Amino acid sequence: MADLYMGEFTQPEIQELVKFYNTDLGKKLASKQLNLAQRGMAMGQSWGIEVQGIAAKYN
Repeated sequence: MADLYMGEFTQPEIQELVKFYNTDLGKKLASKQLNLAQRGMAMGQSWGIEVQGIAAKYN
């Protein structure tokens, strides 16, 4: 995981992220991130199905 983050963020940015995740808001975000990601994926799938149905009408 460290290599993944280091490929996207500089060392100073990672230090700032660590500071953020040690705040109350950062802890709240960390505790909710998995649920938010799952709900976001479900919304994307639902939207994709809707768009697919619309596109099928015009093919």
